[in-house]
Amino acid sequence: MTRSRISVIALAVGLTVSSAAASAQTTFDFANLIYNGGTSWSGFAATNGTNCTGGDLCGTVGGPLNFAKNGISVSAFGFYDGGRGYQNAMVVQDHENGYNAAARIGAGLGVYHEITNGIPTNSSDDNVTVGEMLKLSFSNVIGLGTIQLRSDGHDVNWAQNTKFQYSTNGTAWTTASFPSDGVFAVNQNTKDFYVRYSSTNGDQFYLAAATVVPEPSTWALMGAGLVAVGLVARRRRKQDTV
Repeated sequence: MTRSRISVIALAVGLTVSSAAASAQTTFDFANLIYNGGTSWSGFAATNGTNCTGGDLCGTVGGPLNFAKNGISVSAFGFYDGGRGYQNAMVVQDHENGYNAAARIGAGLGVYHEITNGIPTNSSDDNVTVGEMLKLSFSNVIGLGTIQLRSDGHDVNWAQNTKFQYSTNGTAWTTASFPSDGVFAVNQNTKDFYVRYSSTNGDQFYLAAATVVPEPSTWALMGAGLVAVGLVARRRRKQDTV
Protein backbone atom coordinates (compact mmCIF):
# COMPACT_ATOMS: atom_id res chain seq x y z
CA MET A 1 0.00 0.00 0.00
CA THR A 2 1.39 3.41 -0.94
CA ARG A 3 2.15 6.10 1.60
CA SER A 4 -0.42 8.42 0.04
CA ARG A 5 -3.16 5.83 0.33
CA ILE A 6 -2.28 5.07 3.94
CA SER A 7 -2.40 8.79 4.71
CA VAL A 8 -5.81 9.11 3.10
CA ILE A 9 -7.16 6.15 5.11
CA ALA A 10 -5.77 7.55 8.36
CA LEU A 11 -7.28 10.95 7.61
CA ALA A 12 -10.65 9.41 6.71
CA VAL A 13 -10.75 7.34 9.91
CA GLY A 14 -9.77 10.36 11.99
CA LEU A 15 -12.44 12.53 10.41
CA THR A 16 -15.06 9.81 10.91
CA VAL A 17 -14.22 9.55 14.61
CA SER A 18 -14.25 13.33 15.12
CA SER A 19 -17.51 13.67 13.17
CA ALA A 20 -19.15 10.87 15.19
CA ALA A 21 -18.06 12.49 18.46
CA ALA A 22 -19.35 15.92 17.44
CA SER A 23 -22.65 14.78 15.95
CA ALA A 24 -23.45 12.31 18.75
CA GLN A 25 -23.33 14.84 21.59
CA THR A 26 -26.69 16.25 22.65
CA THR A 27 -27.33 18.85 25.35
CA PHE A 28 -30.67 19.03 27.11
CA ASP A 29 -30.61 22.71 28.11
CA PHE A 30 -33.32 22.76 30.76
CA ALA A 31 -32.31 26.29 31.85
CA ASN A 32 -33.24 27.74 28.45
CA LEU A 33 -36.92 28.45 29.13
CA ILE A 34 -38.31 31.84 28.13
CA TYR A 35 -41.90 32.68 29.06
CA ASN A 36 -43.68 34.70 26.36
CA GLY A 37 -47.00 35.04 28.20
CA GLY A 38 -50.20 33.03 28.22
CA THR A 39 -49.37 29.48 27.17
CA SER A 40 -46.33 30.33 25.05
CA TRP A 41 -42.69 29.49 25.76
CA SER A 42 -39.52 29.59 23.69
CA GLY A 43 -36.07 28.13 24.15
CA PHE A 44 -36.04 24.48 25.21
CA ALA A 45 -39.43 23.83 26.77
CA ALA A 46 -40.86 20.54 27.97
CA THR A 47 -43.20 18.89 25.46
CA ASN A 48 -45.91 18.74 28.13
CA GLY A 49 -46.72 20.48 31.41
CA THR A 50 -48.92 23.36 32.47
CA ASN A 51 -48.28 26.98 33.39
CA CYS A 52 -47.68 27.36 37.11
CA THR A 53 -46.39 30.14 39.37
CA GLY A 54 -46.30 32.77 36.66
CA GLY A 55 -44.52 31.22 33.71
CA ASP A 56 -42.92 28.00 34.93
CA LEU A 57 -43.84 24.61 33.48
CA CYS A 58 -45.09 22.02 35.97
CA GLY A 59 -45.86 18.36 35.70
CA THR A 60 -48.39 16.66 37.94
CA VAL A 61 -47.72 15.03 41.31
CA GLY A 62 -45.87 11.87 40.30
CA GLY A 63 -46.05 12.76 36.61
CA PRO A 64 -43.03 13.72 34.51
CA LEU A 65 -42.01 16.62 32.34
CA ASN A 66 -40.89 15.19 29.01
CA PHE A 67 -38.13 16.44 26.71
CA ALA A 68 -36.86 15.28 23.33
CA LYS A 69 -33.89 16.24 21.16
CA ASN A 70 -31.94 14.55 18.36
CA GLY A 71 -33.93 11.34 18.70
CA ILE A 72 -33.28 11.05 22.45
CA SER A 73 -36.08 11.47 24.96
CA VAL A 74 -35.93 11.95 28.71
CA SER A 75 -38.56 12.25 31.43
CA ALA A 76 -37.93 14.23 34.62
CA PHE A 77 -39.61 13.32 37.94
CA GLY A 78 -39.70 15.02 41.34
CA PHE A 79 -39.60 13.39 44.79
CA TYR A 80 -39.65 14.53 48.41
CA ASP A 81 -38.60 12.82 51.63
CA GLY A 82 -40.29 14.40 54.61
CA GLY A 83 -39.25 11.63 56.96
CA ARG A 84 -41.28 8.76 55.46
CA GLY A 85 -39.01 7.91 52.55
CA TYR A 86 -39.24 9.45 49.11
CA GLN A 87 -42.79 10.21 47.94
CA ASN A 88 -43.99 11.56 44.59
CA ALA A 89 -43.75 15.33 44.27
CA MET A 90 -44.07 17.76 41.34
CA VAL A 91 -41.25 18.47 38.91
CA VAL A 92 -40.96 22.03 37.59
CA GLN A 93 -39.00 23.68 34.77
CA ASP A 94 -38.32 27.16 36.11
CA HIS A 95 -38.18 29.92 33.49
CA GLU A 96 -35.59 32.69 33.32
CA ASN A 97 -36.24 35.40 30.74
CA GLY A 98 -32.75 36.75 31.37
CA TYR A 99 -31.25 33.40 30.31
CA ASN A 100 -27.66 33.74 29.13
CA ALA A 101 -25.64 30.57 28.56
CA ALA A 102 -22.28 32.35 28.29
CA ALA A 103 -22.84 34.23 31.57
CA ARG A 104 -24.24 31.06 33.21
CA ILE A 105 -27.54 32.74 33.97
CA GLY A 106 -30.63 30.53 34.08
CA ALA A 107 -32.57 28.12 36.26
CA GLY A 108 -33.69 24.67 35.07
CA LEU A 109 -35.40 21.74 36.75
CA GLY A 110 -36.54 21.77 40.36
CA VAL A 111 -39.13 20.19 42.66
CA TYR A 112 -42.32 21.41 44.31
CA HIS A 113 -43.42 19.50 47.40
CA GLU A 114 -45.62 22.17 49.01
CA ILE A 115 -48.75 21.36 47.01
CA THR A 116 -52.47 21.57 47.71
CA ASN A 117 -54.98 20.01 45.32
CA GLY A 118 -52.29 19.75 42.64
CA ILE A 119 -51.31 23.45 42.91
CA PRO A 120 -47.94 24.67 44.29
CA THR A 121 -48.55 26.83 47.36
CA ASN A 122 -45.05 28.26 47.86
CA SER A 123 -43.39 29.82 44.81
CA SER A 124 -39.99 29.80 46.53
CA ASP A 125 -40.13 25.98 46.64
CA ASP A 126 -39.18 25.67 42.96
CA ASN A 127 -35.61 24.38 43.13
CA VAL A 128 -34.08 21.27 44.72
CA THR A 129 -34.01 21.93 48.43
CA VAL A 130 -34.02 19.98 51.72
CA GLY A 131 -35.45 16.48 51.23
CA GLU A 132 -35.97 16.88 47.48
CA MET A 133 -34.67 14.77 44.60
CA LEU A 134 -34.84 14.80 40.80
CA LYS A 135 -34.77 11.76 38.56
CA LEU A 136 -33.98 11.77 34.84
CA SER A 137 -35.16 8.66 33.01
CA PHE A 138 -33.86 8.30 29.44
CA SER A 139 -35.55 6.21 26.77
CA ASN A 140 -32.38 4.11 26.37
CA VAL A 141 -29.01 3.69 28.02
CA ILE A 142 -26.94 6.76 27.19
CA GLY A 143 -23.47 8.04 27.93
CA LEU A 144 -23.97 10.88 30.40
CA GLY A 145 -21.03 13.24 30.05
CA THR A 146 -21.72 16.38 32.09
CA ILE A 147 -24.49 18.03 34.02
CA GLN A 148 -24.85 21.73 34.71
CA LEU A 149 -26.15 23.15 37.97
CA ARG A 150 -27.43 26.59 38.90
CA SER A 151 -27.81 28.16 42.32
CA ASP A 152 -30.93 29.55 43.96
CA GLY A 153 -30.14 32.94 42.38
CA HIS A 154 -30.18 31.45 38.84
CA ASP A 155 -26.40 31.74 38.61
CA VAL A 156 -23.33 29.90 39.97
CA ASN A 157 -22.90 31.78 43.25
CA TRP A 158 -22.89 28.89 45.72
CA ALA A 159 -22.58 29.15 49.46
CA GLN A 160 -19.00 28.26 50.43
CA ASN A 161 -18.09 24.54 50.59
CA THR A 162 -21.63 23.36 49.87
CA LYS A 163 -22.44 20.01 48.24
CA PHE A 164 -24.98 17.97 46.29
CA GLN A 165 -25.41 14.23 45.71
CA TYR A 166 -25.95 12.14 42.58
CA SER A 167 -26.55 8.48 41.67
CA THR A 168 -27.22 6.29 38.64
CA ASN A 169 -29.38 3.78 40.53
CA GLY A 170 -30.97 5.70 43.41
CA THR A 171 -29.12 3.54 45.95
CA ALA A 172 -25.39 4.27 45.78
CA TRP A 173 -24.81 8.01 46.16
CA THR A 174 -21.78 10.19 45.51
CA THR A 175 -21.35 13.49 47.35
CA ALA A 176 -19.69 16.27 45.38
CA SER A 177 -18.95 19.97 45.76
CA PHE A 178 -20.74 22.44 43.54
CA PRO A 179 -18.44 23.39 40.62
CA SER A 180 -17.47 27.05 40.40
CA ASP A 181 -18.50 27.18 36.72
CA GLY A 182 -21.62 25.06 37.23
CA VAL A 183 -20.36 22.20 35.02
CA PHE A 184 -19.84 18.78 36.62
CA ALA A 185 -18.42 15.71 34.81
CA VAL A 186 -20.32 12.45 35.41
CA ASN A 187 -18.97 10.32 32.52
CA GLN A 188 -21.08 7.22 33.13
CA ASN A 189 -23.31 5.00 31.02
CA THR A 190 -26.81 4.88 32.47
CA LYS A 191 -30.53 4.95 31.74
CA ASP A 192 -31.46 6.78 34.93
CA PHE A 193 -29.81 9.64 36.78
CA TYR A 194 -30.70 10.99 40.23
CA VAL A 195 -29.59 14.23 41.84
CA ARG A 196 -30.62 15.48 45.28
CA TYR A 197 -30.03 17.93 48.11
CA SER A 198 -27.12 16.81 50.27
CA SER A 199 -27.79 16.16 53.95
CA THR A 200 -24.16 17.21 54.55
CA ASN A 201 -23.67 20.94 54.01
CA GLY A 202 -26.23 21.07 51.20
CA ASP A 203 -27.40 24.08 49.22
CA GLN A 204 -30.41 24.70 46.98
CA PHE A 205 -29.89 24.23 43.26
CA TYR A 206 -31.46 23.64 39.84
CA LEU A 207 -30.48 21.01 37.29
CA ALA A 208 -29.72 23.31 34.36
CA ALA A 209 -28.54 20.89 31.66
CA ALA A 210 -27.34 17.39 30.81
CA THR A 211 -25.00 16.50 27.93
CA VAL A 212 -25.24 12.96 26.58
CA VAL A 213 -24.27 10.68 23.70
CA PRO A 214 -26.96 8.28 22.42
CA GLU A 215 -25.49 5.01 23.70
CA PRO A 216 -22.33 3.47 25.11
CA SER A 217 -21.47 2.02 21.67
CA THR A 218 -20.67 5.56 20.56
CA TRP A 219 -17.74 5.61 22.98
CA ALA A 220 -16.69 2.19 21.62
CA LEU A 221 -16.85 3.50 18.05
CA MET A 222 -14.61 6.40 18.94
CA GLY A 223 -12.14 4.08 20.68
CA ALA A 224 -12.09 1.67 17.72
CA GLY A 225 -11.45 4.55 15.37
CA LEU A 226 -8.48 5.73 17.39
CA VAL A 227 -7.07 2.17 17.44
CA ALA A 228 -7.46 1.98 13.66
CA VAL A 229 -5.56 5.23 13.22
CA GLY A 230 -2.77 3.84 15.40
CA LEU A 231 -2.55 0.58 13.41
CA VAL A 232 -2.38 2.43 10.11
CA ALA A 233 0.38 4.66 11.45
CA ARG A 234 2.31 1.61 12.72
CA ARG A 235 2.05 -0.11 9.36
CA ARG A 236 3.30 3.01 7.63
CA ARG A 237 6.35 3.16 9.91
CA LYS A 238 7.19 -0.47 9.12
CA GLN A 239 7.02 0.19 5.37
CA ASP A 240 9.25 3.23 5.77
CA THR A 241 11.97 1.08 7.32
CA VAL A 242 11.92 -1.54 4.52
